[in-house]
Amino acid sequence: MQHMPGDPLHIYGIPITLHKTTQLDKFGNPLVDSSGNHVMRCGFRIGGGIDQNPAHCPYGYPDKGIYITSVDEGGAAELAGLQPHDKLLQVNGVDFTMVTHDKACKLIKNDPILQMVVYRKDAPPSLHQQPPTYLYDGYVLPGGAGNSHTFQPLPAAPNTSFMSPDKY
Repeated sequence: MQHMPGDPLHIYGIPITLHKTTQLDKFGNPLVDSSGNHVMRCGFRIGGGIDQNPAHCPYGYPDKGIYITSVDEGGAAELAGLQPHDKLLQVNGVDFTMVTHDKACKLIKNDPILQMVVYRKDAPPSLHQQPPTYLYDGYVLPGGAGNSHTFQPLPAAPNTSFMSPDKY
């Protein structure tokens, strides 16, 4: 059956909890930032955002969502179960379907533990355990089909890169 615009899509999310790890220097000592806090890493990179142009994406992502573009081998992301090309739907209760790239980066950096809901294309249904989120015309409406939220996407910013050069 073909999807008709305006009809809801049922998207099931995969819950993932990521505990950031402390970044170490070449001697095994914890790195410290200018505030005296340990530098924490997630072990992944992201791409996308509502201010990015998916046409610039080398991976062919179909929309302006936030995607995991790479996962460090043996890092916190890999240990938590994240995979390259997972789409971040939610992080620590924040809807990631309508965020700019910069806002996604800031939200990811905020907390030492990330409670995430991701979408993984072609994942078996048994892996997707969260209740469905309803998607209308490309916009996620958390909480079910009864919502009447209207989202206005931002235009793509000129001269922007799809992927962040930073690792998290």
